[in-house]
Amino acid sequence: MGCGGSKEDVEAQPVLEETPVSVPNVQSEEAQEQIQVIETLQIDETKPSETTFIASVLRARQLHSDNVEIMTDCCTRLQSHNRGLKNYIAIADAQAVQEAVDAGWIGSCNDKKLIAVLCSRTKTQLQKTIKAYFQLYDKDLRKVVKGETGGDYGRMMYYAMSSRDSYIADVIDQACGGFGCDESMLVDLFVMFGQERLYAGKKVWEDKHDKSLIDYLNKELGHSYRHLRGLILKLLKDPQDAEDEVDEEKLTLQADMLRAETQKWTILGNDFNEDLVSETLSVNSVAANQRLAVLYENKYNQSLVKALEGKCAKRFHSALSGLLMERTDYIAKRLEEAFKGWTTDRKVLVRFLGGLDGDLMLGVAAAYERKYQRPLDHAVRNEIRGDGHMERACLTWLRALAEPTGGSEEFTEVDIESHGGEAPKLAHMLDALLIENDALLRFIVSLDVEVIREAVKGYGTDDTKLIRALATRNKQFLARVSVSYRAAYGEPLQKLVDEECDGWYAYLAKFLVVQEAQADSMLLDQALNTNGANKKNEQPETDVKALIEFLCARHPARVRAVKKKWEAANDMSLIDRLHDSLDGDMRRVALTMLKGKRDTDDNDEEVDEALVKKQTKRLFACVVEEPDVKETIDILCINSIGQNQAVSALFEDTYDMSLGRALGKAFAGNVKNALLALLQGPAQWYAASLRAAFQGMSHCDKTVCRILGAHDKNDVVQIALAYEKKYDTPLKADVASYCKGNYKRLAVAWIDLPDQLGQPTKKINLPTVASMDEAAKKSIGRNKIIDNDEDVDDDDENPENIPNPSSPLYKAKIRKWTRKLKEAEDLGNVYKAAYYRRLLVMYPPAPPGNPLLTGYLEALKAEYENGDKGIVKEWLDSVDESEVGDDEGEAKSKDVLVEWVGVTSAMVAAKHVTFKEINQAWGTPKQQVAAEPVPEVKYQEPEYVPSYVVAATPPPPQAGLQQLTATVPYGVYGGQQMQVDTPNGQRMAVTVPDGLGPGNTFTFLAPGPPQPAPAVPVQPVQPVQYGQQFGQQYGQQYGQQYAPQYQPYQQPPVQVVMPPVTPNAAAYGYQPPPQQPRVVHHGGGGLFGF
Repeated sequence: MGCGGSKEDVEAQPVLEETPVSVPNVQSEEAQEQIQVIETLQIDETKPSETTFIASVLRARQLHSDNVEIMTDCCTRLQSHNRGLKNYIAIADAQAVQEAVDAGWIGSCNDKKLIAVLCSRTKTQLQKTIKAYFQLYDKDLRKVVKGETGGDYGRMMYYAMSSRDSYIADVIDQACGGFGCDESMLVDLFVMFGQERLYAGKKVWEDKHDKSLIDYLNKELGHSYRHLRGLILKLLKDPQDAEDEVDEEKLTLQADMLRAETQKWTILGNDFNEDLVSETLSVNSVAANQRLAVLYENKYNQSLVKALEGKCAKRFHSALSGLLMERTDYIAKRLEEAFKGWTTDRKVLVRFLGGLDGDLMLGVAAAYERKYQRPLDHAVRNEIRGDGHMERACLTWLRALAEPTGGSEEFTEVDIESHGGEAPKLAHMLDALLIENDALLRFIVSLDVEVIREAVKGYGTDDTKLIRALATRNKQFLARVSVSYRAAYGEPLQKLVDEECDGWYAYLAKFLVVQEAQADSMLLDQALNTNGANKKNEQPETDVKALIEFLCARHPARVRAVKKKWEAANDMSLIDRLHDSLDGDMRRVALTMLKGKRDTDDNDEEVDEALVKKQTKRLFACVVEEPDVKETIDILCINSIGQNQAVSALFEDTYDMSLGRALGKAFAGNVKNALLALLQGPAQWYAASLRAAFQGMSHCDKTVCRILGAHDKNDVVQIALAYEKKYDTPLKADVASYCKGNYKRLAVAWIDLPDQLGQPTKKINLPTVASMDEAAKKSIGRNKIIDNDEDVDDDDENPENIPNPSSPLYKAKIRKWTRKLKEAEDLGNVYKAAYYRRLLVMYPPAPPGNPLLTGYLEALKAEYENGDKGIVKEWLDSVDESEVGDDEGEAKSKDVLVEWVGVTSAMVAAKHVTFKEINQAWGTPKQQVAAEPVPEVKYQEPEYVPSYVVAATPPPPQAGLQQLTATVPYGVYGGQQMQVDTPNGQRMAVTVPDGLGPGNTFTFLAPGPPQPAPAVPVQPVQPVQYGQQFGQQYGQQYGQQYAPQYQPYQQPPVQVVMPPVTPNAAAYGYQPPPQQPRVVHHGGGGLFGF
């Protein structure tokens, strides 16, 4: 428990000083379907005018995916925000490494923590950690770790921390350093990677040594290795053919040439031409070389590897054999060779493992299991069992498939300009950025859980670490931490606060870790003293000051939301409770505020000037001339804040006295305080309440905790600004003067420290229909091309001005819109053309759901989606004249339908409109679903349940596997395991994805029923395409169940999946989910391995 002895202020985590670096472009897939759902947690219903930056990005993606300018803005700003989150993780990792290095009484290293931090990250993220370590401690992290470790364990850590490019330079140094040159290391390196990666490593080596790598290799590889040297230099310098190009005729000629070379006999003076073979295999792509090996074997009944054996030196033959294999197969083969023999060749093992990460790691693991029928991590564990840190480091590195970005960096760390202003590619990149943002936040949640656990375990509490973890997050994020903490350690965060904190320190902390709605509910419970009745069944005392703060200073929508929550939790009417607890005028104030009659216009600046004048006169009469508290309450409690402030200003100008002073003279006590609260903005009222508490005779702690703890960080910032403006004193200074110990430190930190994960304050600005039309009109006016009478009619969008299809004017409108559409297209006016296309689609010659529209839509899909050419014309000809105009709301003539079909079908053919837009305009209106009533539940700790789950679409089922769908049962939550029966009769454990709960569904791969093996002709092995997926889902599946086959697949479209509405578990009485057995992934319990 914190003793309160620590006095230093808590500081936020440092920020990594880094300039973003652009990387080469990665080819994007086709644009996915537009995102349909905006995360409702990004839109606070109690603050209708406030949304988050991410919400604005999601809305932009949904509505303007074809707008290059908006997509570019979204990608640029979200990429910058995500990089900030990555830098935060890097800082946290650097500090964790330093703690691990400084652990122990005499500076011994905490290897478990060191491995958990460094071996569970990708090479890209580790480079950020190395930069952060330099910034914080002015040391090279690789050298520090090398000094703390040793042997094969140290080499594994050193290779793991090298970047993808520096790894190549390190292996070259290792191969050529010392006495002689290890040619096998060079063979492995140059077969393991492609020309682009090798060339990048060459650049790193030359920058490091200030000399030419080619000259260096010429020196190290002497005359006896001249052929191997030539092959290595060709692989380094000459670009290979494109991966997908396989020229059968060319490969047939190459097979004949190789046959001729392999049949030569040196004894007859026919020397084997190593240079010709090197030239052939080094330039071919991997796929081409594999096909070449198949053609050679089919034609000459001998493998090409066997034919080359004995014709050249051993190392040269190893290199040629490697070029004929898929790279992942070659690495798997070399790993298996390292396991053979009396002892495992650990140097080879750590060298290969240290160079793998991401998709290459997945490919090698799958290839190894396919070739040798056992999982790679199982083989590693068996071969190095008992070697403590070495075993832990290797297995953690192999299983680190769920890295911070969810594997999406291949698509997100791309130069935005490389997409060439193509909206589909930008939209695809934005989807990857949204997935990456969600993955980063989930990862930081797991970091925070372990930081908090580490702060409270042991004989004492590290209050500085605990306060920093709480005070540098917003309430929504802390709710996610609370849920994850419960899942990891079986208890809510509030219970930890009760056990580790005391006094006002604990009281404030319990308010901070819940979201605002729940904090308000807690406040209301305490104000009404719901649980405070004594044994004599006396009426509990009511805290009227807290009630005034809740009813009069909160946004009305927030008050109503908490009213529902409180009534459901306490099974009673709040109005009845207030009626019994209060009396007189205060009762009238409270009940009037709760009845919901207050003006809740989001724009408080808009006031009714005529009503202001009328109310000012009435208030003067009922406050100054003849006090009438009833009418005063009725006026002020119904007005919005802006209306009351306008009345107050006019009152002062008219009668030379403030309305506040007049109320103070006419009324007293709690009623006066409530009415004064209605005249001020929330921030000003809270500032005044805090000031009064500081200057009062009694203790101020309850008011401080109530105001600061119930508001999120952005609201507290506004309160602090109002406080300093009113009293010329920083709020944190007065809090520090009146509060003590860790309670003071937590309160000051909540006020002063920023939300380190906060989203950008500036939202994405989306154009409205009016602004788009105005821009089109301005463009037309500047070019002076179209007369004024040809401008877009602003009233056309008003349904009242659109004639009914049965009207004689409807045909004229269709012709007018069609003519203006053609003029706009001829002149290149994009906005105007889109405007008229929208009119033609939105106002068809029949009402939505009409059989004519249904038939036309089916014909359009048949022709333009299924390729049934001419079916639209056939359908139109089949429509009888009598079918048009027989229903209400239809055009009266088939001629109108023919003209409209002609223009709209051309729009579909040109892909100017999508079937999704057509469905929305012509389909049957959706049925309104009644809102689910709030369940009557008792209070429980916060639960963070996101409204959408961002994840990559799972890969298609592979050979021997079947894609299944499972529903999460009651009591099971994201991150826990559940048992599922598979089609082959076996029972397997699957992990529920994070963010899902009871009633949600998800897909996974499971072994299917046994299938007979069909006869398959010899086919070339297709190369595995790396970087074709992002998201951590496949990695998680691989970590849970090793697929017997690894096949490439095209990147599926990213989906944003809305979980179905599920009943709140608390409706049936809160039952915490059963604590699952801890699954050790990083060498011990928790993220840091202990």
